[in-house]
This record gives sequence, C-alpha cells and structure tokens, in this order.
Amino acid sequence: MSSRPSTITNILLKNQNEYVGSTWHPIIYLYSGQKTSYSDCTPLNVPSRSAKEFIIVFQHLQGFKIEDTITFSFIIDEREIKKTLPVKLILDGDQAFKAMETRLT
Repeated sequence: MSSRPSTITNILLKNQNEYVGSTWHPIIYLYSGQKTSYSDCTPLNVPSRSAKEFIIVFQHLQGFKIEDTITFSFIIDEREIKKTLPVKLILDGDQAFKAMETRLT
C-alpha cells in the first residue's frame, strides 16, 4: 500500500515475438443471458492506502501463441513492470464469466 494514489496504464500480454494490449474500454460479459459483468479498462486508478482487484480483458488473441509462461507488462506511475507467470489453465467464455462472477460477489 502506498501513501499516494497510483495509476496503471499500458497493460500488455507478451510472448517472445508479439504482444497484445488490454482493452481501452469496458467489455460486457453475459452468462446464459441472465447476468452481466463488466471488465475494467485503463487507466486503472488505485487510491492511496488501499488495494484493488481488476478484471483485464485482452481481445484479438486468435493468432497469439500461448506458451508455458506468459509475460504481463504494465506501467505504474510511469515505471514499467514486467511479470512472467506460468500458464496453468485457459478458461473458455462460460468458465471465465463464472470465475469473474465469483470474485465480484
């Protein structure tokens, strides 16, 4: 937690040779036509002395090669940060919505 607010911008999903940026607008998720959920969009603002969770969406991944690890690159207060994480599970649309719905309730 920081004593000052932070802004997260330019979120990228990277592999060795390419990258895809996160959406700059909220995405609406519908599950079974009944419930609606929205993704967050950049810039993401985190107030001082608090922690937040965000739902980030990456579109246009048809040609994006998913490997054993994936790197997220983002900018917090004008500093670039890279995080490489193992890929353990890829969710389809219904599974992703259920996961988001669980975290949001």
